[in-house]
Amino acid sequence: MKRLLRTLPLLLLMACSSSGFSDAQLLPADSEVQLEIVGTDFPMLTRADERAPATVQIEVTNNSDADITIKTIRVEPQMSMRDDTNQIDAGSISVNAVVGEGKDARFRVSMMVQRTSSMTAGGYRGDISLRVVAYLDDGRAYYAEFSVPSQL
Repeated sequence: MKRLLRTLPLLLLMACSSSGFSDAQLLPADSEVQLEIVGTDFPMLTRADERAPATVQIEVTNNSDADITIKTIRVEPQMSMRDDTNQIDAGSISVNAVVGEGKDARFRVSMMVQRTSSMTAGGYRGDISLRVVAYLDDGRAYYAEFSVPSQL
């Protein structure tokens, strides 16, 4: 039992760092690397336990004086629904894409949306807060937060 308790913190640390996301130096998107949401497609869900994919189109602009390599783009919901009837799962895509100096690139990230209750007719209408993170191959990660309209 004591041995298990001693190894538990190590196992926890290994589990947290295995995703690769925790190792990145997280920086706000700025004039060097910019992130924009240029399109969204959220489904209209009407039945309890209904699941459907949603997509978010991200544009990454490289304003630096060198090429950058994007390893992963991740989109994370940052909201609390007023009616508490929907759940949105974070989504990510591995791209390993080079974005040249002064160029931009677009990526589609899929997420899953689930209606957890049918108590509110018509679903959630309003803005959803999303955090977009672009992970680069050099250990940096740029993030930006957005509010996008939705009718789930």
